[in-house]
Amino acid sequence: MTTWAIAGAAFTPDDARAETFKSTHGARGVTLPGDLKVTALPVPGNQVRVAPGSATLPNRYLGPDGGGQSYGTRQAATEDLTIPATGSGGGAVRYIIQRITDPQYEGQVPADPVTHRYDTFEVVPSIDGLPYPFVELAKIDQPANTATITQAMITDLRKLTAPRELTVLRPRPSFTEDPLWSLVLDATAAEGEPWPATIEYMDVPEWATHVQISADWISVFYPAGTGWGEHWVEFGPETTPGTHDYSTSRNGWDAASNADTTRANWRTVDEQPVPVAIRGTRQAFRYKARSKGGAATARLDYRSGAVMQARFIERI
Repeated sequence: MTTWAIAGAAFTPDDARAETFKSTHGARGVTLPGDLKVTALPVPGNQVRVAPGSATLPNRYLGPDGGGQSYGTRQAATEDLTIPATGSGGGAVRYIIQRITDPQYEGQVPADPVTHRYDTFEVVPSIDGLPYPFVELAKIDQPANTATITQAMITDLRKLTAPRELTVLRPRPSFTEDPLWSLVLDATAAEGEPWPATIEYMDVPEWATHVQISADWISVFYPAGTGWGEHWVEFGPETTPGTHDYSTSRNGWDAASNADTTRANWRTVDEQPVPVAIRGTRQAFRYKARSKGGAATARLDYRSGAVMQARFIERI
């Protein structure tokens, strides 16, 4: 029995692999969204290019669960990999993987264990049942009589080992204390108006590739009559005062004809990519709405509220 990590104690490669497995929950994948991405060459030819990056590969030598162990790799430079040409007999489906060859379980001990390369990129016909540690990177659908690999033939199969996420919730349960608590939705133009005027400032993580935004307008008040319009959320830098560079899709609101006042809840839910320019910065997220017709103009009063949530996620 060994313990990781006590100064002077004995450690084994199994101990190190066990720690990697625990820290990644046994997941297989790349570390960052751009890691080990497979692309066609700038001038397509009979090779593909694998980007630099790192990955985690569970130890399949010891069965499907890898004995609770995982390998870690780091590729410092791009590498080009040759793809065999297909003949007239038909096309081929090929998979690009990174694999481990560990002399503890297979092969011979290298002459120089320090400089020997234990991880390689390979082309295989299938990824089912492979008996060694690997991480799938891409699939190539190659037509018959084809030696040149184009980007259209490549499907990205990479997954993140431990994708990050952060949820920010900003409730505004009541507008009682708002100096403009009786807010009438006056805007009819396509750009709408900030409604309510609350701006939610959020720190966008530098690793975020997408954001899932949901916003609720709670207990919106309709006077008697009919009215309709739309609502959405904008975020990012301001293009003009009150209008921002990025937006969710728009959803509609509709006050059906009625002889009395009514209330309703509105909701907008959408997912948008996070532009590189705003990652790692503080940005404004803003409620927007407009009226498109009818006499039942929507209002927010002391019984109304709002809540906005942004879930920042990391994805390939």
